[in-house]
Amino acid sequence: MTTKITKRIIFFVLIIILITILIYYLNMIKIISFDELNTFMSQLGMLGPIVFIILYVILILVGFSSAILSTTAGLLFGLIKGYIIVNIAAIIGSSIAFYIGRIFHKKFDKLENVKKLDFIIKKIKKNAKKNGFATIFTLRLAFIPYIWLSYLGGLVKELKFKDFFWATFITNLFGSFVFIFLGFSITQSLPIFILAIILVIIFNLILRRYNKVKNNE
Repeated sequence: MTTKITKRIIFFVLIIILITILIYYLNMIKIISFDELNTFMSQLGMLGPIVFIILYVILILVGFSSAILSTTAGLLFGLIKGYIIVNIAAIIGSSIAFYIGRIFHKKFDKLENVKKLDFIIKKIKKNAKKNGFATIFTLRLAFIPYIWLSYLGGLVKELKFKDFFWATFITNLFGSFVFIFLGFSITQSLPIFILAIILVIIFNLILRRYNKVKNNE
């Protein structure tokens, strides 16, 4: 099951890269331009980031891709500002999802019988008391869809929120960067854009290797 999810995520990441390459090309030949959009976002001041954070939280709660949103943040706000905005929005969204799951934890038994969710729920439940932080940290690196894991973590009442929070926060710090940098690179020179694509590919290869090692333990 983990392998199937991994393959789907890798395919999705490749699609993001291809779309980003297309957008970069269209920007280079001036069919589309982000200069005016970036100027407009700057003129909004604090309102721009606040609106984006709210939209980010709402969209990931309904299952929209955090990778696409992170890439968009890098494009709109730049590398440093986008990085801060995404990490604030992601931790808020995942925390809300966790507590939504906690509210509905009585439905746990029904979800436990859903094959696509069964292995994730059982893994969290089995290890939550012993080391909840390590469990969520590992699953965050296993290509489990971001918001799914947040909801499922809340369903397992044995999992402490602080373990969930810190594991999510730390993995967000490096997990979000590659996509924010990818979005930022669209408006930069070709070498920076190529570097961003290489970083995304390397990041995914490292995670694939990590998951193979963990699965063989």
